[in-house]
Amino acid sequence: MKNQTEDGNIKLFKFFTIFIGVSLMFLVLVLLLGGVVKISWEFQEFSTVVDYYSNLKGNEYLLCVLYLGIFPFYYSYIFKD
Repeated sequence: MKNQTEDGNIKLFKFFTIFIGVSLMFLVLVLLLGGVVKISWEFQEFSTVVDYYSNLKGNEYLLCVLYLGIFPFYYSYIFKD
């Protein structure tokens, strides 16, 4: 009986992990598209090193959120029962 409860808890944890990851990915997509629309779909060169570094850090954060969203799918694929 205890094994069924543990399986249910694991499934619930997987569901919420995937839900949070997908929600964050959607949020990043909305923020990214909102930023691109704000600059009128025009990309330009950076004026200073600080601007360039800020852009790199922003891209790094987006990749981290993307990783956190995809990792639960990868983990569940690797450790199938």
